[in-house]
Amino acid sequence: GLNENSILPMARFFRGTGRILRFIEYMDVGSSNGWRLNDVVSAREIVATIDRELPLEPIEKNYPGEVAERWRYRDGSGEIGVIASVTQAFCADCTRARLSADGSLYTCLFATQGHDLRGLVRGEMNDAQITDAIAAIWTSRDDRYSELRSEETAELERLSRLHDSGALSDEEFARAKDAALGRAGARSDAAPADRDGGSLGQAANRYVTFQIGMSVVGLVVFLVVFVLIFLPRLNVFPHP
Repeated sequence: GLNENSILPMARFFRGTGRILRFIEYMDVGSSNGWRLNDVVSAREIVATIDRELPLEPIEKNYPGEVAERWRYRDGSGEIGVIASVTQAFCADCTRARLSADGSLYTCLFATQGHDLRGLVRGEMNDAQITDAIAAIWTSRDDRYSELRSEETAELERLSRLHDSGALSDEEFARAKDAALGRAGARSDAAPADRDGGSLGQAANRYVTFQIGMSVVGLVVFLVVFVLIFLPRLNVFPHP
């Protein structure tokens, strides 16, 4: 971690104020998978760090699907919440959707393409039909990006340990890592980043292709302007 030394000072500061402090594990937002679990200060470590000085006890969630685990101080001076976004992915219990400014409904934080809700609202459907349409979208969702990410990260961590111990050579480790990432990519039909618009690599390739195309167009325009306007003024081909 990078800022775990702030856990206790923050807990001390907000304890007794009536404000609920929430911690969240390191969490990538996007497709940058494959980081090491050593980079993550887990929810268990966060709770243990606070509990050693300010004893805690678990309490029930406020509602089904609440993402934060709730803990209260044993002396009654308040509570904290901890979101285990990496070590305990909660895709199956997720109850959150996002609505974008252009009227698209996203069923996952990591989705790159949503469902056209604006079209439903502006169409001839009544409220009951729109409700049924949204319910159908939600009940058919199969988003589990965080679970796939955790599976991939755990496998890469295992390979890293084998490599560090000398059980895998550099070449073997590279091949095994590529294979693990390939398997994860093949499984991610359910991963929004692949299903709904392609990976970051594909987007980068499209961007590079676009830039090359624009450069070629710019060069052609320059040559046309040069031949039609500037070349005659240079008298390169004098009249007889």
